[in-house]
Amino acid sequence: MNPKLYKAAAKGDIEPFKEIAKDELGGIVTDDTNNTVLHVNIMASPPTLQIEEGEISGISTKFVEQILDLCPSLLCKANAKGDSPLHLAAKKGHAAIVEFLIAFAKKQPIDLESGVESTARHMLELTNEEQNTPLHEAVRLRMVDAVKILIKADPHVPYSTNRNGETPLYMAAANGSVEIVAEILQNCPSPAHEGPDGKTALHAAVYTYPTGVVKQLLEKKTSLTGVQDEYGWTPLHHAAYSGREFTSKLLLEYDKSAAYIGDRDRKMTALLLAASRGHIRVVDEIISACPDCCEQVDERGWNLLHFAMNVSHRT
Repeated sequence: MNPKLYKAAAKGDIEPFKEIAKDELGGIVTDDTNNTVLHVNIMASPPTLQIEEGEISGISTKFVEQILDLCPSLLCKANAKGDSPLHLAAKKGHAAIVEFLIAFAKKQPIDLESGVESTARHMLELTNEEQNTPLHEAVRLRMVDAVKILIKADPHVPYSTNRNGETPLYMAAANGSVEIVAEILQNCPSPAHEGPDGKTALHAAVYTYPTGVVKQLLEKKTSLTGVQDEYGWTPLHHAAYSGREFTSKLLLEYDKSAAYIGDRDRKMTALLLAASRGHIRVVDEIISACPDCCEQVDERGWNLLHFAMNVSHRT
């Protein structure tokens, strides 16, 4: 890309681009990174700030509007990392640009030959080299305003897992992002909850504090309490292993049956895991909720007493 054009794009100066033919404009990219004029402008733009509910300030979309009027094909062009302009706007939290790009996409005619029935839906589903959609990126970086706009644009987009096996809901739960988890659960009809290694968003939420994310997931997706990851661990297993007393209590309030599930390799229940780690308060919570789970044993035939004695000998 010509240095003068690069500087003009970064500054938001549309004048030099008015003299360039539409076909040529779409092919102007930076070396190596393959950023288009639109990518350059978005990356150079200052952060967007929401100063009041529904009022967004801090950035102008003027150049974005002007350059897309000159060359609409820039809308979905990807750079070397597979990032579309919407990916970059979502990453940087440029809520105003995210909103404009979606609105512009919705005005584009249907292209039946390419099989794209909706440019906006297509743009929301585009993935980069990490297999992240714009929503994945906004969630990952906790860009709440961008997340809200992306979800509102089309709540029915079936967001699948990225290269790391993470859905947006899983990422939000792992981040402990209470507001983003609430946004997804309240506005997406059937949000995917999968994560890596067979885990769900609830498995990830167990490791966050306070317990706001866990509570939201339990209210909207109670069935996740009994889901086992590839090791056979339920969310309660993870809470017990890590000594999370309050989270364990909360999980048991919604589903006591998880206390009776043994893992895949050793038939270890959450109670036996907690006992083996010396987490007495978690042991007390599980026994209080499910007294008879004390009778369960692991593959060796060890019960709660065996593990308690083993821990006392170690200390």
